[in-house]
Amino acid sequence: MTVRYYQIILLFICFSAIYISCSGESGKSRNSEQIAGLWKQNCSICHGIDGRLGVNGAKDLRLSELDLDSRMLVIRNGKGRMIGFKNSLSTDQIKSLAQYTFTFK
Repeated sequence: MTVRYYQIILLFICFSAIYISCSGESGKSRNSEQIAGLWKQNCSICHGIDGRLGVNGAKDLRLSELDLDSRMLVIRNGKGRMIGFKNSLSTDQIKSLAQYTFTFK
């Protein structure tokens, strides 16, 4: 009886580990999709899908040498013709968008 009990516990632990590892990946994927959606909704009109469109004087983000904090500052407060997003996006969303711009390199 105790051997059977330990087998059931072990099986439960294995399935739990598989579930947790799989749900972690889908969470990352879902987060990436959300950030890409934020980019498309708020930024792609001027910067394009790949950061290089350049409408209304938008910078080619592939060439940017700004660090993460500087990119967050620009997204938060705007610069030149670019509006700031501090009133419409959370700090986490701004940070995620700033990190997303590094994928254009």
